[in-house]
Amino acid sequence: MRKQKIIARTFMADDIRWIVDYKSSDIESGETEAAFIAREMESYKAQLLRYQNLSAIAETMPIKTAPYLISIEKLVETV
Repeated sequence: MRKQKIIARTFMADDIRWIVDYKSSDIESGETEAAFIAREMESYKAQLLRYQNLSAIAETMPIKTAPYLISIEKLVETV
């Protein structure tokens, strides 16, 4: 059985295709915002890169990915 991939949001800006995935995780008690961002990026970087690779099959423009961290209202580019 194939695993389905669902991209939450995609848009074009300045000739770049953006793929955004909404994440609803919360900052843990005592965790700094920087540590939270680092933890979320570690958790979701591979998933976003899979989305990027899948999109690259049909897209000729540069592609960037980013999780949108709902709890801190920040879009963080995957690097």
